[in-house]
This record gives sequence, structure tokens and C-alpha cells, in this order.
Amino acid sequence: MSPLERQDRFSSMELVRKYAVIITAVALVVIGVTITGGTFLSGNNLLNVGERAAMVGIVSLGQMLVILTGAIDLSVSGILAFGLAVSALMMNSSANIPMPVVIVATLLVTTLCGSINGLLASKTKIPPFMMTLATYLIYQSAALVISGASNLKFEKMVEWMTDTFHLTSSVSRFLPTAAWILISALIIFVLSSTTFGKNVYTTGANGTAGYLSGVNVQRIRFMVYALSGLLCGIAAIIIEFRMGRINPTSSTASYQIDSIAAVIVGGASLSGGEGNVYGTFVGAFIMASLINIMNLIGLDVYSQDMIKGIVLVVFVFITQYLSNAQKN
Repeated sequence: MSPLERQDRFSSMELVRKYAVIITAVALVVIGVTITGGTFLSGNNLLNVGERAAMVGIVSLGQMLVILTGAIDLSVSGILAFGLAVSALMMNSSANIPMPVVIVATLLVTTLCGSINGLLASKTKIPPFMMTLATYLIYQSAALVISGASNLKFEKMVEWMTDTFHLTSSVSRFLPTAAWILISALIIFVLSSTTFGKNVYTTGANGTAGYLSGVNVQRIRFMVYALSGLLCGIAAIIIEFRMGRINPTSSTASYQIDSIAAVIVGGASLSGGEGNVYGTFVGAFIMASLINIMNLIGLDVYSQDMIKGIVLVVFVFITQYLSNAQKN
């Protein structure tokens, strides 16, 4: 192979690898339209996809920040469940706590959970995988204890949000997507235009070099976990508003896997230092669309995780193959 042919081959593979998430999203839309007879692109269904993608997407943004530093957060489902349980407990108590206080308290509780993860990540040598797996069990168990393992009711949240902001049904359905877009734009700005954002990438790319160049690596690790907890709290508020009544465990269980999958499908590297909001945004859309398509065709819930796993393995294999082909 001549140098020119090798350069062309390298450029083509780099182009495919760079836009793999977009290609996947487009292919999934085409498949969805085909096998659902066009139902996938109906206005009502797209709102369903947007709502699901927003809830997964907001959690995924926090997961992405953690993964960019070379760590992982397996506790997001537990934090979500705990935040929902605390919120429901306050909302339905006899004390008649004002709804703004409930919202702020929920965000503080989930941020505290994330901060505990951050302290353990920055002050101990416990591997992030094991550490967040342990805290997931703690937060999940706490949610079950608080809720009594019964359904959580958020009708008061729905009524307060609707009355306070004069929301119509259509606006209510678009609100999660609008919040997701706004938060994504904010994190794009933070990662691209602030010292904190640059230090997040530096910590993931080479923490030792970052430390030697003056980056407070421990502080960065603490902050990304705290932000992950905060974003779980925001997602919890949106879930409460849109669902009204949920189970504290079954309704949040998939967020742990889906958030990681969205980040990885979006092009981030588990070793850290590589990834962006754009990819994670599209990755969340892909995961939500995949679930939606499976529901539309009537695939049972027991088979859906298997399909998601196959899609994830295939995607990672292809991107890894393209990356290795470039090096060779």
C-alpha cells in the first residue's frame, strides 16, 4: 500500500470513527421507521422519545463528567431512587412542606450523595468501580427503607408545577427535553471555556502529569461526582413531574446501565480524557430510541436488556476495530 493510499484509508476510518454515533443514530431511525410502519416518527411518539432521552440524558451528562476523569459512577440509580424517596417523604408528610423547599432539599440530598462518592474517590484508593457499587447498594437500600418498598406518589409536584408555570399538556411533555438541551449547552460551555473543564480532561488523560502541572486532581474528582449527584437530583425532579407515581427501584434501575451506555456509545473512553457532550447527547437519544422501538414492536421487557447489550457490544467492537486499524 502506497503512502497516499494509506493516508486515504486512515482519513476514511477516522471520519467513520468520528461520526460513528451520528451514523448509528441515523441507521436506528431508519430501522425504527421501517419496522414500525412510520409510527416511530409520529409527533406523539417523538415526544415519548424526547422525554425518555431527556431523563437518561441528564443522568448521562453527570456520568460523562465522571468518565472523562477516568472513573465511573455505578451509584446513579441508587442516588435517583434515594432522591425520589426523600422527595416523596417530604411531599406527602403532614408538615405541609412548601414545594420549592422539597425541590431544593431533593437537589441537596442527591448532591450530598454524589459528594460522598467524591470524597471517597479523592481521599481513598478504593477503585471507583467498587466504591460506587458499594454506595449504590447503600443509597438503594436507604430508598427502600424510607419508602417501605412501596410506590411513591408525586401528584402534588405535578399540580404545583402545572399551576405555578401555567403549563399545558404539550408544554409539560416538552419540558424535560428543554431542560436537557439547556443543561447540555451549559456543560458544553463549562468543558470548553473554563479552567475546570480543561482540568477535567487533563485529569482523565494523565492525572499524574496534571498534578505535576498544578491541577488539583483530588478536587476535580470530588467535583465531578458531586455534579453527577446534582444532575441525578434534577433528573429525579423531572421524573416526579412527568410520571406522578413510581416504584423507587424498578423505575430507576435502568439508568445505571443506560447512562454508561449513552456515554460510551457517544464516543467517550472509559480510560478517561476523551469524550464530549455532543456524543453523549446523541448517545442518550440512541438508547431512548432503541427502548422506544422495542416497546412499539411489543418486545417483552425480559428481552430488551439483551438487545441493548448486543447493540452496545457491537458498537464498541466496531469503534475499537476502527481505532486499531488507524494505528496499524
